[in-house]
Amino acid sequence: MIRVLHIVPIMNRAGQETFIMNVYRSLDRSRVQFDFLALSDEEGDYDEEIRSLGGRVFHARGKHLGIRESRRQIAAVVEQGGFRIVHRHYQNATMLHELLAARAGGADCLIAHSHNTASERTWLHRLLRPLLYRVADWHLACSEAAGQWMFGNRPFDVVANGIDPLLFQYNPELRRLKRQELAVDDSLVVGHIGRMNEVKNQSWLLRVLQELLERRPDAVLLLIGGGEDETKLREQTAALGLQNAVRFLGVRADIAGLLQAMDVFALPSLYEGLPVTLVEAQAAGLPCVVSDRVTREVALVPEVSFLSLDESPRSWASLLISEAARGRRDTREEIRAAGFDIHDVADRLVAVYESLPPAASSSRRTSR
Repeated sequence: MIRVLHIVPIMNRAGQETFIMNVYRSLDRSRVQFDFLALSDEEGDYDEEIRSLGGRVFHARGKHLGIRESRRQIAAVVEQGGFRIVHRHYQNATMLHELLAARAGGADCLIAHSHNTASERTWLHRLLRPLLYRVADWHLACSEAAGQWMFGNRPFDVVANGIDPLLFQYNPELRRLKRQELAVDDSLVVGHIGRMNEVKNQSWLLRVLQELLERRPDAVLLLIGGGEDETKLREQTAALGLQNAVRFLGVRADIAGLLQAMDVFALPSLYEGLPVTLVEAQAAGLPCVVSDRVTREVALVPEVSFLSLDESPRSWASLLISEAARGRRDTREEIRAAGFDIHDVADRLVAVYESLPPAASSSRRTSR
C-alpha cells in the first residue's frame, strides 16, 4: 500500500479540501492511503473522518513562526513518516518552500496541485513559478485556467474536481422536505455556497437581493459557509434591511440537501480555480448564474449562465429570476460524460501514484 502525504492549510469544509475528501472516500484504500499535514494547529472539519478512514493528521505551526521553522517541521513529518510521495495543494507558487522541505525530509516525488486562478502576492508568485516547476515532479491543476496561472505555458495535467453525481441527483421529495425544514415552501430561493471573504463577493449578492426583492418580495438568499467577512456581511444585511430575506446557515455537512431546496445558484466570485460547489449545483440540476471572472470550463450543462460583474445588480436579479424559471432535471450522465465522476477521478489518481518509479528523484517525472 502506498501512503501519500497531502499538505494543506487546514482540512476544513472548503473547495480543495472537499475535493480531496471526495477522492479519499472513493479510492481503493487497500492500494493507496492518504495522510495529511495541516499547516495549522487547529482541528479541521474533516480530521475525525480522515482518522475513521485510516488516515493520519499531522499539524505544523511553523508557518506562523517563520519559514525556517515551518520547513523544519514539514521535513520532520516527511522523514518520520517515511513518505515518498508528497502532494501539495495551494493557490500560488509560494508552496515551493514546503515542497523543498518535503524533499529535504526524504520525499522523492513532489506533486504541485493548483486550485485557483489568482491570489495575493502576485509578484512573488510570478517570481517563484519557474523554480516551482523545476522542483515538482508532477504538475496538476483543477482547470486549464488554474494550470496556466500556476505553471504558465509549461505542460501540466488537469484533474477534474470530481463529485459523486448520485449523491446530488435531483430529488423532488428531498427538495420538499428541505424547503419545509427551512420554512421557504413558497419562496424564490437563491443559494450560494462559499467562504465568506472578498474573493467570493457575497456583498455583491446582497445588493442583487435588494433589486430581486422589488420584483419578487418572496425571495430568500441562503448563504452557506463561514469566514472572516461573516460579521461584515451580517452588518451589511442589517444596514440594507434584508434580515428577513437572508439566512446565514454557516458551515454545513448537508450540502446535497440544501442544493435541492434552492431554485437557482449564484456565484459572483472575483476569481476561482474550478469551484466544486458549482459542479455539485449542476449535478443537482440547478440553474446557475456565475460571474464571468470564473473559467467557462466549469459549465458542464447548458443551465450555466455567465454574467459580468460590470452589469448592474438589477441585471443580475433579472437573470436569477429567469433562470430559476427553468426548473430542474437529472444531469448525472452529463456530469459523468464531462469527466467529473469522482470514481473515475480517484482511479486516475491511484494510477498516477502507482506509476511512480521506486526512486522518482533519480528519474524525475514531468507532466504528460
